[in-house]
Amino acid sequence: MGPVVLLLLLARPDAGDAAIRLGPPDAGPLPNAMPGLPFTWELPPKAMHEVPIDGTTYVSGVPVRLRYVMVNDTPVNVGKHFLESFKKQGLYVEAGQDVGRMLTGVDPQSIMTYTVVLQPNGPDHTTVILGEAKVLEKKPPSAGGLPLPPSARAQKVLPVVFEGYTVVSLTVPDALADVRKFYSVELPRSGWQPKSETEWFRPGEQLEVSLTIDAATGRTRIVLKQRKMQ
Repeated sequence: MGPVVLLLLLARPDAGDAAIRLGPPDAGPLPNAMPGLPFTWELPPKAMHEVPIDGTTYVSGVPVRLRYVMVNDTPVNVGKHFLESFKKQGLYVEAGQDVGRMLTGVDPQSIMTYTVVLQPNGPDHTTVILGEAKVLEKKPPSAGGLPLPPSARAQKVLPVVFEGYTVVSLTVPDALADVRKFYSVELPRSGWQPKSETEWFRPGEQLEVSLTIDAATGRTRIVLKQRKMQ
């Protein structure tokens, strides 16, 4: 799952921090604490194939499942199809949404949100990302105990947990050399040992540290990718 998809899902306040379902159309919904509507993903007639994505991702503490579907049609036509399907099945759909880009419907009984992200993929071809989120199961996000520079501690960091990894991405005003020095000191204090310039490890865990300059802002971009080993 690319970061663009996550940002799109998080950018919609009415999407409830969107989470998504995997599997075939009749796989059934995620279990609900409260009874929900009998919603079914009704795929467009020109749907060709899907790309399954295993596992559950956590975005800002919300469980996310993803399902990609390729459709031989334009984003607008695909969006209109899902708009009609959402309304037919009783979802609340806020007016004014861009049906050629992204659409969200809400189950008013379970507060489950259903999101469709539409990405053009050549003439009359669309990559469709289907999602469903259980907002009521949101958990407090955690950065996995990873050290952050003092200048970053006032930021709202949104870790993403995916396929066993916890990924933290942020920018800071500090110079790149200063951030490198910070991690060369703070990671060993937390028990991490260097394997290379960008790879660290400690018993049962590994960590990738990527430090670059953001060309647009001149700030230092930090990407921490932590994995707990089985």
